[in-house]
Amino acid sequence: MKNEVLRKQAAAKKEELGEAKAITSCKASCSKDKGCSGIFLRTGKDQGCKKMKDQKELGDGLELQAAEKNPDCMKECAAKGAQCKGIYISQGGGDCHMVMEQHPGNSDLYSGHGSEVGINSSPGAQKSVNVNVHVNNYHNSPNPASRQKDKWTPLSPDAKTEVDAAKKEAAKAAASEEMKKDVEADEKAKDEEAKETEAAKKVDEGAEAVKDTEAKATDAEGKAKDTEAKAKDTEAKAKDTDAKAKDTEAKAKDTDAKAKDTEAEAKDKAKA
Repeated sequence: MKNEVLRKQAAAKKEELGEAKAITSCKASCSKDKGCSGIFLRTGKDQGCKKMKDQKELGDGLELQAAEKNPDCMKECAAKGAQCKGIYISQGGGDCHMVMEQHPGNSDLYSGHGSEVGINSSPGAQKSVNVNVHVNNYHNSPNPASRQKDKWTPLSPDAKTEVDAAKKEAAKAAASEEMKKDVEADEKAKDEEAKETEAAKKVDEGAEAVKDTEAKATDAEGKAKDTEAKAKDTEAKAKDTDAKAKDTEAKAKDTDAKAKDTEAEAKDKAKA
């Protein structure tokens, strides 16, 4: 019974490690892709790894639901049944979300004009977002009174110099900001890679632990069989000893009987 429990524990641990390894591998692949903002893994044996640029790629009629137990996110999703299609993990974030089919009442989370408004990630999220933008272009207005009356005049040399200088400063600032973003992105990517390496190391350590557990179970089973064999051998020896004792007893009785016969013959001879 104990050996069977150990084997089941080892099998469950191996399954968990397999899921963890799939998630780790998928996240590592996403971290190397600058356009990847998150990953999606389906439930079931053929989990598959899908790198996503945006949550909208999940499709219509789906919503994200935070998992209660982050390490066992996939198990929690599988327990939901067909309603849970898989799990979603954003790049740079450790929280896992289950990808759930929306309830019929939530269908208006998507606009009626073919453009997705967003994905409901909390029970209190609003069902729709309407944005109205009004742009007044007086130059193209059909109302003549609203058009600009003054004609366009070129800039003075001094003003042009100031504008050019401002443009250069703006370009320098933009380039500096872009470089800063690139440096931050590289540092973030390195940090993510270090995290993935550490996670992979832990997965490997877990695999070694599983092998050790299986080896212990096999050793315990071998010892149990050896103990059983020794018990049978001891029982056989006891039976052999008992048989020898009975044989000795029988011989003693035979000897006693012969002695009595000899004694009787001697008495008969003495009488004669």
